[in-house]
Amino acid sequence: MTFQSSPPVRSALAAGAYRDPRAVVSPPGLPPTAGIGRWVDEGGAGGDVESGSMRVLVVEDDALIGELLSEMLVGLGYDVCAVAATESQAVAEAALTRPDLLIVDANLGDGSGIDAVKTISAAGPVAHVFTSGDAGKVRHLMPGSVVVQKPFDEAGLTDAIARALALD
Repeated sequence: MTFQSSPPVRSALAAGAYRDPRAVVSPPGLPPTAGIGRWVDEGGAGGDVESGSMRVLVVEDDALIGELLSEMLVGLGYDVCAVAATESQAVAEAALTRPDLLIVDANLGDGSGIDAVKTISAAGPVAHVFTSGDAGKVRHLMPGSVVVQKPFDEAGLTDAIARALALD
């Protein structure tokens, strides 16, 4: 079976809306968290929620799942500002893109999605949804967080996003 991206994802990729998660790790010569202070100084999250252009950072170490999740979010009207595959990439992308919402795989192959959210949130609150194959473990580690069990569908993700935004 061959995977085909939908037209919105293909056009966003062509326009440079998505970054290769391996391409941006941190600003040159600086640690991955170097841009966080600038992000807070400039007002934290940068999207215009009222106009529906909420900026979302997807943190997912499986490239296919990251692409499918991005496609789902674009279809729901969100602006996927970046996709990161590791904890350090997630922190760096948050500093660069100033997302309004994080959709984060809790269990990354390189680093921790939970630790990435803790680091990013230390600079200022950002609504977030964790995704995990073991939602109970994530709820135990991060009580009160919004967690969606993998696999999930669009309705489950939409509900989780609404709950996360209500907490923010």
